[in-house]
Amino acid sequence: MSIKSRVKRIEKRLPDESKAAEKVTVDIEGLLFMDHEEFRKVYVEWAMACYMEQHEKADELNAKAEHLIKTLEPITKRSQFDYEAYQELLAGKIVDWMEEHGVELEDDRWERVFGEH
Repeated sequence: MSIKSRVKRIEKRLPDESKAAEKVTVDIEGLLFMDHEEFRKVYVEWAMACYMEQHEKADELNAKAEHLIKTLEPITKRSQFDYEAYQELLAGKIVDWMEEHGVELEDDRWERVFGEH
């Protein structure tokens, strides 16, 4: 499967930006994800540890993410947050992780772990 196809599949599983923008306020995690590569790496590793059902690793990465949330400062202001760019970056990082680790997206597993379709 091509990278473009994989990105499209991941993007379909992320919340609809038009609906999400109405309901969701920008949280610190979203800002840090956009602003800091270190946080992006830990966040994607955590999400994929959850996806792969590696609970101990997910707990360790969650602790790392919590530490980064407490110590890093966002650069982007909440009013400047671009939800669409966030979704594209997140989908791209997940696809990169899957390519690097030779993992294919399984729709049933994604829904079971993240509760999204």
